[in-house]
Amino acid sequence: SRSEEVHEANSTLVSIIQNVADETLETKKRKLSQRPAYHNKACWFDMECRKAKRSTNKIAKRLCKSPTPSNRNDYYKQKKDYRALLKRKKGAFFAKLNRKINEERSINW
Repeated sequence: SRSEEVHEANSTLVSIIQNVADETLETKKRKLSQRPAYHNKACWFDMECRKAKRSTNKIAKRLCKSPTPSNRNDYYKQKKDYRALLKRKKGAFFAKLNRKINEERSINW
């Protein structure tokens, strides 16, 4: 019948276009450019903060690849600990800075 012929012609055309596209358009893996190492300019953001951030990001990637309840709990716990660490470090830095300003009566960064 006419509709079967049209359907078959359409299927043939689609497969030809797909084959030509597969042969001519090569998929290449993009090489990741070497980014300069990220350096947080905040004085209080030290190596412990960097390690915690890396650990949090690794767990986040694991959660994206495999969103199990266990991975989700690990991620939220790590994220909570990371935020607490940042808050503690930042607070300690500014407390020290305030103490220094009060003792010396001058601002020296």
